[in-house]
Amino acid sequence: MTQARIDVVEVLAEMVRIPSVEPTQAGEHAAEWGGEARMGRYVADFMERAGYRVEWQWVAEGRPNVICKGGAENPERIWLVEGHMDTVGVEGMRYPPFEGAVRDGRLWGRGAADCKGPLAAGMVACAGADLEELARKGEAIWFIGSMGEETGNNGARASLEVLPEWVWRTIALEPTEAAVVHASKGFAVLEVDIEGRSAHGSNPEVGLNAIYGAQVFTDRLRTLCEREGARYGSELTGRPSVNLGLIRGGIAANVVAPRCHLEFDWRTVPPETIGEVKEKIGALLESIKEEGVILGWEMRQQQNNEALWTSGDSGLVRELSAALQAAGLEGRKAGVRWCCDASIYCPRSDETVIFGPGSIRQGHATEEFIDVDELRRGTDGLGRLWPRRSS
Repeated sequence: MTQARIDVVEVLAEMVRIPSVEPTQAGEHAAEWGGEARMGRYVADFMERAGYRVEWQWVAEGRPNVICKGGAENPERIWLVEGHMDTVGVEGMRYPPFEGAVRDGRLWGRGAADCKGPLAAGMVACAGADLEELARKGEAIWFIGSMGEETGNNGARASLEVLPEWVWRTIALEPTEAAVVHASKGFAVLEVDIEGRSAHGSNPEVGLNAIYGAQVFTDRLRTLCEREGARYGSELTGRPSVNLGLIRGGIAANVVAPRCHLEFDWRTVPPETIGEVKEKIGALLESIKEEGVILGWEMRQQQNNEALWTSGDSGLVRELSAALQAAGLEGRKAGVRWCCDASIYCPRSDETVIFGPGSIRQGHATEEFIDVDELRRGTDGLGRLWPRRSS
């Protein structure tokens, strides 16, 4: 099987026709549409025909990671190419979500852009690699079709259990409009519980209102984020941001609130780490406690996705950009404000980028599609990173 003999558009159409909806978003069709098992079988069969050794990692019932290895069996350098197999739900879509029809130079359907289009591009590009030549160079391609990206990057996190401690180069497949993304924001969901002291509403001075304490905290949290923005702001990724998404506290209108619970997300900008942010937020809470505004506090973390930063002058960025230009694309270098599975792999990779045909603006949309010319050119460019099999 060589890249030249495979039409990536046909591959993507077949993939779109295999529902792989995040089970919690599949509703009454969960048994029919939910999970990645059927999509995983397609990926496994395709990569096996291309000469890859396939391993299955079952992360949850009906929800696998498919790990495909080609090239050297004991490689000196590993190319990790990863894309997720799950999609969001289909409620409200204006066209048949699993038809995979091509109209007006676009392929339509759920996952066409996010993320089956980039995934198909990666599969076809890797299928065209000369695995024997890679083995002679001491290199290997490890291709992963992962589960559960849409709800916490669970597949990528689980795959770390079976990956080496370090890989050479990582390409996370996502729709980047065929740009080479070498910087992205990080993402953390944090919970804070603030402790006050209960009292009767007629004697509020006897108590310590945790909701008022939470107000002081949120005001200072925004100030902290603005200060961090002045320090870490970047043209590639913008400034750090914070969003207070949930607040819950108190017992009744006539009771001084003894506790208040907050949940918020903080988006980091490289080189700042989530650990550094947590230290600053902890210091902020401790200072409010020392002022006597609150009795105590506790902070927990729900999710941790570190920011991605790979130099625009790194070998991977330059080589992929040049390969895309040779395929008739711009080869633009870029940063993004969202995060993906790349944030899970970048701490264990020399160089990490995000790449794929398609636009994130079409992902999750009621009219999801991908431009077929960009899909073909992006596949061609990606495949130029490796020695190609003869036709």
